[in-house]
Amino acid sequence: MKPTIFIISLATALFFIACSLPTAPAPTSAPAAQPTSRPANSGPSNQGQAGKPIDPVVIQGIEIKSTRIEPPRQKQVKTTPTATPRPTLKVAAEQVTSSQVAGRISHLSDIYAAPGASQRITVTFQNTSNVTTHYRLEDSGSRGGWEIRKECKSVVEGDCEAKDVRPGNTGTFDYSVRAPMSGSSTATWILKATHSCDSFRCQTVDVDRQLIQLSVR
Repeated sequence: MKPTIFIISLATALFFIACSLPTAPAPTSAPAAQPTSRPANSGPSNQGQAGKPIDPVVIQGIEIKSTRIEPPRQKQVKTTPTATPRPTLKVAAEQVTSSQVAGRISHLSDIYAAPGASQRITVTFQNTSNVTTHYRLEDSGSRGGWEIRKECKSVVEGDCEAKDVRPGNTGTFDYSVRAPMSGSSTATWILKATHSCDSFRCQTVDVDRQLIQLSVR
């Protein structure tokens, strides 16, 4: 009887000792770190500016720095278009045709002179073609008592001539005009360009003309 009582008492004592011991906590797993994302409107992105490193990126708590360097941006240089010069044709005088030549007389003012007075005038012209050629100026001569005399350096076939005038260049012809004692008249100036020249002469074509008034006052 006593052994049975002893075993029951021992079992009871072991039960109370086991119940009084602290309970060990259950093992927990660490939460997985989430990648850090930048809000949509929280400032500039991690893309670096020209010549600077890209901002570091944080992934799962680890900061990763990029070693790539953005190349500097090249400045765009604005170019100003230049005017295209008029092409010049190198054509020999004998090869120039009538369709290639052109010219223009500058504006001439009317002439007012005292009775019997003389005055010197200059007629200016320009080669408006793209070939080099000779130019001649035909005047009205003496008419209505007015005397028009040539003062030019070269006279060919009765006309003043300027040789080898390049495209865009100008030339001049000088004249003297003597007024009569009274009366008025007109004078016509005809500009001619040469073409189809040979060893003896050149052909001419009228390219411009101007009419001016001659008056005594």
